Amino acid sequence: MSEMYGWTGKILRVDLTNRKITEEDTKKYSDRFIGGSGISQKVMWDEVPPEVKAFDPENRIVFTPGVLTGTPSPSSGRTDIMGKSPHTYPKEVCTKSGIGGDWGTELKRAGYDGVIVQGKADAPVYLWIKDGEADIRDAKFIWGLDTYATQTELKRNLNDSQYKMLAMGPAGENLVRYACVMSGTGHAAGQGGFGAVMGSKNLKALAVRGTGGVGVARPEEVLELLEYVKTLATSLGATPKSMLWVDKEIDPHDVHRIPYRYRSTAPGNPGAMNFLATHYVKQTACASCPVGDYVYCKHPLGGSDIHCMQWYYAFLSGWMDDVAYEVKLLHDKWGINVYELLYMIPWLQKLNRDGVINSKDSGIDFDKWPGRDFIVPLLDSITYRKGFGDTLAEGVPRAAEKLGVLDSLLTEEARAGAGYGGHGMSAHYDPRDYAVSALLWAMDDRDPYHDKHSHIALVHWSGLDLDEQKVVAEYAYYSGEAAQAMGDSKYSSAEALAAILDQDRASTKSALGLCDYVYPIICSPLEERKYIGDTSVESKLFSAVTGIDVTEADMLKAGERISNLQRAVMIRDGRRRKDDTIPDYFFEQPAAWGSPPLDRDKWEQMKDEYYRLRGWDIQTGIPTKAKMEELGLGDVYEQIA
Repeated sequence: MSEMYGWTGKILRVDLTNRKITEEDTKKYSDRFIGGSGISQKVMWDEVPPEVKAFDPENRIVFTPGVLTGTPSPSSGRTDIMGKSPHTYPKEVCTKSGIGGDWGTELKRAGYDGVIVQGKADAPVYLWIKDGEADIRDAKFIWGLDTYATQTELKRNLNDSQYKMLAMGPAGENLVRYACVMSGTGHAAGQGGFGAVMGSKNLKALAVRGTGGVGVARPEEVLELLEYVKTLATSLGATPKSMLWVDKEIDPHDVHRIPYRYRSTAPGNPGAMNFLATHYVKQTACASCPVGDYVYCKHPLGGSDIHCMQWYYAFLSGWMDDVAYEVKLLHDKWGINVYELLYMIPWLQKLNRDGVINSKDSGIDFDKWPGRDFIVPLLDSITYRKGFGDTLAEGVPRAAEKLGVLDSLLTEEARAGAGYGGHGMSAHYDPRDYAVSALLWAMDDRDPYHDKHSHIALVHWSGLDLDEQKVVAEYAYYSGEAAQAMGDSKYSSAEALAAILDQDRASTKSALGLCDYVYPIICSPLEERKYIGDTSVESKLFSAVTGIDVTEADMLKAGERISNLQRAVMIRDGRRRKDDTIPDYFFEQPAAWGSPPLDRDKWEQMKDEYYRLRGWDIQTGIPTKAKMEELGLGDVYEQIA
């Protein structure tokens, strides 16, 4: 094989049923689909037909870092996890999750660009990988342990604390449909239920150790780009205008070391800041990230990385203290996706008020909200499928269907902090606020905000006024009309194009292994640049790492190819235009904070424009033959035609 840079050149295939491990040439996938989610989508297309269910042995679960992962490329530590999902509703469809930290970097250093797992082991196992070797090993001694204890015991058993782990907890073992995959103490692949997919295969963990390196074609150029990105990159497009400071009661020495995303919560939740002032130790980051969006807290219950997404439960209840921290730990240890609880709890409280369920029959002590005696028994019943928890372990929409109250899930009254957005998942960022958000929700196969924060980062997080946003939007989305005030969508062609650009750029950065909180850099903190970022960084990094020179347009075209392959998988699974929608209440009721309901007629017209710009059939939503051939996907089109 000729020398490759960025890629290691090998992908592991693990057949658990036959206890067989083989290696495949990365080039089988990388020439057209690069890496990360690009490779995973191709595996789904080739190997997981529509009739396969999430918990069938024939399902695949694919773990793929990006081509830049394992190199010094800034914020390139992401790994995609993909398969047929038990979490999605009303159908189990192919979708993905993602995880940060350093597992993907370790896999690349061990010599592999990905791991494809199929089949089902006849007893609990874990996958051991070290420096070009792999083995399927007995996991009975860690079955039943939580994710923290699993990783600790594996490291002890392997006599090496440097192993990096992916693990599922008791929720995954018990096939809770929204069970997550954990790495370390704070990194989670939450949405999608892939902890349960691992559980269905009797796969407890993946332990990886790599002492090698990942080849880089032009290392000096990569280091120059690293320094350049440091001048531009912030978390979620923050500018000086969005870096809020807390009141003077908190020690400034502590406050100024805390990332701005945590400082900015102070006006709405001062308890969170008091907690941080007591327990905060340091800011941490995923592999190769110069930004850092994690904090490390040392607490009597145990030190832990706390990512902002795992704080939302505390925000929902309006408090942050030792109990809330314990709740966060339980989610992570037992392997439960916190987002499911964000809209499950308000929905359960509504059902209790309406007399549909009560404390005696459900085992949920509603009078104890928001304390420990409410949440811990609830999480325990779900994790171990006890009593009413067995119903809730199916996920909110399936539980609502079983209870005969699915309609109540779709009312604004049931919504507090997060509601049902479709695809079986919680809706953070209300689609009524921005038409771009509504399109992203409707067109995806899951909650879109795992890798498509760019537009919301500009219009919602940046702190820029509307005129300043329009200047950035003119650069990043080719039209100032892509920016608008919250609740003031124009349903324009510019907004349709912005959704497409967010999708294709997301496909690119997932293939590269780049973090959604940093890329694309559409917005910068520099006033002298008029807060404009640089969306060409991805192509420059790819060129420097691989030695394959590409332009920004080339990279965007690669993202478009992956996005259309994803659409082809969805089409094969039965997806059509009628399915590209969101729950009715977004069209019928205003948001509690004032955004008006979406205009259905204008919404459908904007969808027409979206399909036209995509090169998809407007009536069906199926990509046209001309578009697929333009993208080098003629072979794929022949199968969906």
